[in-house]
Amino acid sequence: MTSVRGSTVKLISNLMAGLHNLVTTEAFVLGAACGIAPEAKLNAIRRYGADIVKVPYDEWWEIMTTRYYAPLADALFIHPSSDPRVMAGNGTIGLEILEDLPDLDAVIIPWGSGGLSNGIASAGRALKPNTNAVCLLVERNRVG
Repeated sequence: MTSVRGSTVKLISNLMAGLHNLVTTEAFVLGAACGIAPEAKLNAIRRYGADIVKVPYDEWWEIMTTRYYAPLADALFIHPSSDPRVMAGNGTIGLEILEDLPDLDAVIIPWGSGGLSNGIASAGRALKPNTNAVCLLVERNRVG
């Protein structure tokens, strides 16, 4: 617990783990390559029946912006950051945080592409409107 400008702020995130999981989730949802995903996670994804399609970072970015990948054109595309179902699922994290810490004044959320932070912040604000959501972006090199 840290006092910042008179507000109690409880840090709710291991930023590196959060970003790592976010990128891995994006890779899982799309089936894109994830240079930082450990082989154990990729194997777990395969056990669920998914095929891992490795693509260079620039191609992955193009897929995220166009929402299209020709080799999988007939597959259902679920955007990892702007699909309302993904954000709603991420919102359950915000509900759990407030359930465990009802006096929370702020939550610090790793920022990747917005889906995680939007979900957590939306749920937090719905239950406790004065809760502040602070998003942090860790500077990192592109993968690919």
